[in-house]
Amino acid sequence: MKRKNLPYKIQCNVYDNNSGADMSVRVRCNRCNEIATIQDSVEDSAEFKTLYCTCNNHECGHAFVTHLTFSHTLSPSALDFTTEMMGKLRQMNRQQQRELFASLT
Repeated sequence: MKRKNLPYKIQCNVYDNNSGADMSVRVRCNRCNEIATIQDSVEDSAEFKTLYCTCNNHECGHAFVTHLTFSHTLSPSALDFTTEMMGKLRQMNRQQQRELFASLT
């Protein structure tokens, strides 16, 4: 009987640097669901990273590769706008801003 491959689970836990908490990305093994260690990574592009992982469950020992990718923007970066454009955006209310961004997509 062939074992069904479960999807890899990637947890992104980002903590406030001011609190002193650690920032981390956690990958779970798709065989036993335990947390895996990212042994190495290769940044293939600004939006795609290859992660080389090993399962922390010694009884499992699964070594695998998974990918971390950029999906889409929820809110545009302020770095994408000129100072003049930012000033105009700040003068708009939230509804006007939403309508403007919706018309751009």
